[in-house]
Amino acid sequence: MKKEEMKKWITLIFIAIIGYWAINNLNIIGNVLSNIFSIIFPFVLGGALAFILNLPMTYFEKKMLKTKKKSKKTRNKKIVRILSIIFAIIVILLILTLIITLIVPELIDIVNLLIDNIPYYVEEITKLIDTYGGNLADINSMIQNKNIDIENIKNQILNQIPGILTSSISIVGNIFSGIATFFIAVVFAIYILIDKEKLQEQVKKIIYAYLSK
Repeated sequence: MKKEEMKKWITLIFIAIIGYWAINNLNIIGNVLSNIFSIIFPFVLGGALAFILNLPMTYFEKKMLKTKKKSKKTRNKKIVRILSIIFAIIVILLILTLIITLIVPELIDIVNLLIDNIPYYVEEITKLIDTYGGNLADINSMIQNKNIDIENIKNQILNQIPGILTSSISIVGNIFSGIATFFIAVVFAIYILIDKEKLQEQVKKIIYAYLSK
């Protein structure tokens, strides 16, 4: 058997072993992928934020550089870039604020409508109780005839308290984790926007080096 054929068979056997192991350990692979995604997610979000901020930032940057040429004053491009990023963030925040101010009043109107209709709902429930009052009496007598273990019910409720506390702690942890993720994303987005030309050049060099191979 030639060396090339031997390499092909070894490669196929290796791929088959990896595939068999992957099929039998999908849970492990899922956990690993989930951990990897949780690590890279802030940077993916940062890239998305940089993409969104780039358009208004470029607009403000061009305007500031034009005024620089007209006034014949020397301005540091880094300072212009940072100011453009700040203005872009302000614009995006204003747009989000406008959207919220348009949506929130509608939600408040819906809640007020539900509150105003509470008397109607109460009236309908009262009618149902009056209609099926006899059945409720039968149900009450059935409950009284049964031996209900109140202590058992209390113990079950008390046993649920640790779970509720754990869930509350988990929710608080998720909130702080979300804040930290967003903060990292914003910092990464600003870093990309400040040095975007250098990053573009580096990416081009990597692509050309890879394609040249």
